[in-house]
Amino acid sequence: GGDGGEAMRPILIRGPTDEAVAMAKERILALCADAIQPEMQGHERQAFSVASHLVSMLIGRAGSTIKTLQSETGAVVTIENRMEGDENADRIVTIRGPAESVRQARDRVDALILDAEQNRRDGRAFGDGGGGAGGGKPRSGGGRGPRARRG
Repeated sequence: GGDGGEAMRPILIRGPTDEAVAMAKERILALCADAIQPEMQGHERQAFSVASHLVSMLIGRAGSTIKTLQSETGAVVTIENRMEGDENADRIVTIRGPAESVRQARDRVDALILDAEQNRRDGRAFGDGGGGAGGGKPRSGGGRGPRARRG
């Protein structure tokens, strides 16, 4: 019943991709944190919309980008779920935490979005298609990340 629901209950999260499961887990944890820890003194909340085609880039493979963003800034970042039948609608991103953490996280999100939009204008795929091998233009160095330069 509705007596506070203090009993622990396991939650099984299933989804079509690891990314979807990671996003659901982050959302559930954020909702739980909101329920047990109301806004504290000096904490802020910012909510803004992001184009749906940029969401996978913000989340990263298996949630890696959003997890790194949260651990490095101390803010909690949540992205609302897609509405059924409206997959192309903008999504609401919410950042919560101490004021400085929220500012840092927002700056990082804005930089990621600018970079992704620039890549899109330049014709480089980023975050589109998820999980497949290849795709997009090959990067110098064989796509294996930073390499020491000779010379």
